Amino acid sequence: MWAFLSRRFQLWLVLAVGAPIAAWLLGKAGDKLESRNGPTRISGALRKTSTTIGGKARGPLARDHGHTARSAR
Repeated sequence: MWAFLSRRFQLWLVLAVGAPIAAWLLGKAGDKLESRNGPTRISGALRKTSTTIGGKARGPLARDHGHTARSAR
């Protein structure tokens, strides 16, 4: 079924679904490693990569960085 989707839609799916999930998994792995062994270069790199990927994610699972309009109370 993947072959029948357009290239643009495939890219959107990867950015909208895959990137936030990958960012979450990398962040959790970095946190787990840091809780076991304390701060290391590897745990720091995993957490930094998680933040970088999460910041570039698009779509419904992307983190909100204040770029969208919020309703005033």
